[in-house]
Amino acid sequence: TLIDDVHVDGTLSGDVQGTFGVLQTIEETGKQRNHTLVEHDVNVIHSETWFNVTGIGGSNFFGGSGAGSYYNNSYIYQATNADWDNRTVRLVWTETGPDPSNGDERPERSPIKQDPTPPQVEEALGNISVGREAGFAPVPMETGDVVRLLAQDGIVLTVTAGQETVEPRDAKNLSVIEWTGVYSDGVSGTAFGSIVHKGPLTGLLASTTRSFEIEFGDNGELALLNESQAVDAILSPSIVSADDNTAPQILDLSLTEGLVFGEGASSSRLVAAVDDPDWNVVSVNVDLSSVGLGTVSMNDRGLDGDQTIGDNEWTTMVSVQGLEVGDVSISVEVIDEWGETDTLTTNMTVENQAPRILSALITPETVVRGGATLLSLDVLDYHGVDSVVVDLRQYGGEEIPCMKLDVWTCELVIPDGMTPGVQLLTVRLSDELGATILVSKTQASEHHFQPSSTDVELAVTVENTPPTLTLITSEALQRGDSNSEQAIEIRVEDADGILLVRADLGVLKPLGQTARWVTLYDNGQGLDKEANDGIYTASASIRASTPISTHEIFIQASDSFGDATPPISYIVFVEKADEGGLGSGGDESSLTVIAIIVGVAALVAGLVVYFRQRQPPKEGHDRFGFQ
Repeated sequence: TLIDDVHVDGTLSGDVQGTFGVLQTIEETGKQRNHTLVEHDVNVIHSETWFNVTGIGGSNFFGGSGAGSYYNNSYIYQATNADWDNRTVRLVWTETGPDPSNGDERPERSPIKQDPTPPQVEEALGNISVGREAGFAPVPMETGDVVRLLAQDGIVLTVTAGQETVEPRDAKNLSVIEWTGVYSDGVSGTAFGSIVHKGPLTGLLASTTRSFEIEFGDNGELALLNESQAVDAILSPSIVSADDNTAPQILDLSLTEGLVFGEGASSSRLVAAVDDPDWNVVSVNVDLSSVGLGTVSMNDRGLDGDQTIGDNEWTTMVSVQGLEVGDVSISVEVIDEWGETDTLTTNMTVENQAPRILSALITPETVVRGGATLLSLDVLDYHGVDSVVVDLRQYGGEEIPCMKLDVWTCELVIPDGMTPGVQLLTVRLSDELGATILVSKTQASEHHFQPSSTDVELAVTVENTPPTLTLITSEALQRGDSNSEQAIEIRVEDADGILLVRADLGVLKPLGQTARWVTLYDNGQGLDKEANDGIYTASASIRASTPISTHEIFIQASDSFGDATPPISYIVFVEKADEGGLGSGGDESSLTVIAIIVGVAALVAGLVVYFRQRQPPKEGHDRFGFQ
């Protein structure tokens, strides 16, 4: 099917007043998928039907509601093969009236292919059967075309297209091509006429005159046939010539998203708003040569990004694959059936896409605070990568620049402010044109706006460590003639905060203390000198009976995550008060012996701490990690 034009309209009078009509035409030919997603050649048929009742006299319309209106606007995607059954592969409609509806359907079992039925000659005059010449011809026909119509048996007409001219018909000036023809193959005669060359009636014979002789009967008699045809009245459409046409106008050309990113990062809808009161636009083309895309056809048929059919917003999707950035010039041209045009030139903004991380390697992935890990990044940017910086400031660290080797590499020292667990790294990427972005994962697709299933987060696992302990008390405890409480000070440090510090003071535990462990505090009370200075104080009970000797005590601490140290051994000294402390002017040999004992005790304590820290935690530890 090449032409399917219908126009019927009228008025209702008498008991019922109103209007009715049907308008149908083929607007476009292309490909369309049916219910089973198989593509077929289709004609897009635009059909409008209306029935308006403005006055009644006892009649019953629209379900008894009286006066009203009905309007149906449909796009029918119909297979081009006229011999097939169930040719409609898709139907898009909007209907208003008593039962409004809209939809988009693909009928099942459509289309059904059928073999064509050969035409048969049905006309006859006596015992003379005369058919009309038939065959394929180009539409529109151009000057110099030669067409041989062979489809009708016994009648062959060779047509030659002449010059373009204007032929008045029904007060309208039709643009036509004059043609002449010669019959052959047993038929003698000529024909001439005109065929519409432009506009919605293209391909219509405006006038035809044919005259030929044909042999009939057993005696070889000749029959002479003379026929003249011409268009007498044009009911529809209203615009059939250039004289009646109004030129289209482009109102706007813009990107729906406002901009498009370069290097193929993302696509954006480019929309041209067109005003054409005659609805006869045949093409809208945009020149995108400035971004390497050449001339691109736009559409108003719901394809390639177009959101609404027939809304006069012609659309195409734009993806800039090159390195262009900034404002680039583009222009659009609209052409209607009569060759009338309008153009509009404007600027389109192409944004620079920042660098992308294609892959990342962190070695090791698990690290303690204060420890180091090596970060290697494969970074892509076709404008050139200017810098890669890891930003650890949110964890109390610094900005660490990476160096370009085979890949971008930097050594990260994990700051104390990074809490235990999986922590994301923030990387700032900059290219040589100044585009900058912060990322915490890879962009394996090579684009920021196209996530990939292979993208990975830039993360390290921070392993918690127990607090560190340092014995502050270095002077010997003094035993007098009476009992006294004296301070033993321990510095406890942990980035996560201290949950609990306790001590096993052995013989130095306070009187009446039966439990093995006593809790140490950093609250500025009792023997503690200053609150919250990180120094925890134990109260040692020095009695007159306390042995003058070295005494072993054990200290244990837990951080806010419950990670505890093992009990760590420390050596403290108890001496008589009248013998003086370390560094006094007493017997130097005694001081030397004490210094040697202190040194040996410190070495032994260090070895004990080392081996105990290497031992795995045992069963039976409390919620602080203590035994």
